[in-house]
Amino acid sequence: MKYWVLLHTTFAVYFFLLSQVKAQDNLTLQNVSIGGVLGNALKISKEGRLKNIIEDEKSPLLRIFTIDTAKKSASRGWRGEVAGKWMHTSAMCLQRESDKELETNLLRAADFLIKNQWEDGYIGTFNDTSRFNGAKRKNNQTFDLWMCGYIMQGFLQLYELKQNPAHLSAAKKIADLAVNYFMGGNRKVVNSGPFSGMASAAVLEHFVDLYSITKDQTYYRFCEYIINDLDKRPGSEWIKRFSQQYDAAQIGEGKMYEMIKCLVGLAKFQMYARKDIYGNVLENAWNEIA
Repeated sequence: MKYWVLLHTTFAVYFFLLSQVKAQDNLTLQNVSIGGVLGNALKISKEGRLKNIIEDEKSPLLRIFTIDTAKKSASRGWRGEVAGKWMHTSAMCLQRESDKELETNLLRAADFLIKNQWEDGYIGTFNDTSRFNGAKRKNNQTFDLWMCGYIMQGFLQLYELKQNPAHLSAAKKIADLAVNYFMGGNRKVVNSGPFSGMASAAVLEHFVDLYSITKDQTYYRFCEYIINDLDKRPGSEWIKRFSQQYDAAQIGEGKMYEMIKCLVGLAKFQMYARKDIYGNVLENAWNEIA
């Protein structure tokens, strides 16, 4: 219980601080120095986890992304998120300090994922019956879009590190697939993911990140589309309910991880939108969760 309280409080602090940062503020990883117990923990994590969890194409967490494997898999749950999280964390680590071994592993993994990007832009572990835009998709809610968001996040962080257009292109292809399918087809993002749509709406954060790099208004509009879609979802209605100071447990089934991730996305979006109602939502959520 203490662990979850600490985790939730940490996220609450994070999205509240994000909402107070101006979009033009120059806050980068290179400007941040971490020492002491936390700094030592980061070093241990890099050596003990980041360098070992994914090393090459044969690593189990990458093999599931091969196109042939995905075609045979109706679902691998949320497992695909790990590759994206690993890419994101490794790239952030390399922005703080160079490490040739970790960089080699990261670039090799990114190349592998790009080679296994489907013609329509999809990178994932689900087949046509379960992927968010599958031609044979049933009305089932999966973690597919959630996973795609993390793959986007990994490529975007890697792009910031290496400035390789191929990495940005991979993220944009995933993003464009989602934009065209949902906003272009007037479909509900919240219908594709569990926990009253919060798992799929959590991609909001990654689309804000993409917008911050490209300044493409299409991605800005899609962020608004996601926010409004989740607010209309019975059981979630997050803007309405947080504005009215609802208990967080009464929003989106009370699933904290997905809820807080959506709030982090809103906080990032607020750096550009600067809307009073979003600021009010974030402040109320801060008071409720922290």
